[in-house]
Amino acid sequence: MGADLEQRMDELLTALDEAAPQERKQLTAELSRLNRQKVLAARREWDRDEWMPLPTVSYNRPGPQPEDLGQLIKFFLRVAVGGADEIASTRGGELQFVSLFLLDVSDDQTIMRLACPYEEPITLLRKMGDPSIIDDPRIFAHLSRDLQFKCNLVGDINLPIAFVFSPASDSVLLMNQNHFNDPDQFIEPALCRTTSGFLNFIGASNIKKSSATLVRNLEPLMNKGLDEWFRWLYCTMETGVLFDPSLLLVRRSNPEEWAYDYSG
Repeated sequence: MGADLEQRMDELLTALDEAAPQERKQLTAELSRLNRQKVLAARREWDRDEWMPLPTVSYNRPGPQPEDLGQLIKFFLRVAVGGADEIASTRGGELQFVSLFLLDVSDDQTIMRLACPYEEPITLLRKMGDPSIIDDPRIFAHLSRDLQFKCNLVGDINLPIAFVFSPASDSVLLMNQNHFNDPDQFIEPALCRTTSGFLNFIGASNIKKSSATLVRNLEPLMNKGLDEWFRWLYCTMETGVLFDPSLLLVRRSNPEEWAYDYSG
């Protein structure tokens, strides 16, 4: 059934290239119907145990805004680097991924939240607020690296932060300046084939403060390996929620492979 549906969609996509305006309208409507049917159908050979929710952690510090807020944020991100360093070390010091960082400061509390494809940074961050964290060797394992912060931080939105471990320079770079300078370069569905690519997409959309669902000419994206992005798109269009981290799943054996747990 799935293969036949995809073949029919490919035939319609081919016909679309040379269709007259009225015929094109009909073909587009049929493609939209078939794509929704395909994308929201039950997944074949799906083992839910192979997947987990996007690793996410929140740290809550009660009380008014701390005077050392900047240092607190840096320490929070340093802890995440300490967890990720464990992964980078097994890869010869090389690792790149994108996270979403949320900062929410009010009169009575400061909240920091991080979501990223990998469990290790999140597991270590769960120790924030526990005095024993200072005794965890992973906190200091990365101190031999040159840690560089090139991040713009604003409150109340999920900001993308790229973690870049470079074995050549033995450095770790945390950055999102490119997202602020040119968010459009990341708001491309074709780049959402990895978890980091999708988090880039969401984070850049938040920075631009515009609806990323207003993507024109969806037909060329159909049958191109972007079914999970379409699942997210249909969910967003029908619920009005740009991004629900509880619906984003990552494959345990390959955290850069993602699925959106929505079936309409």
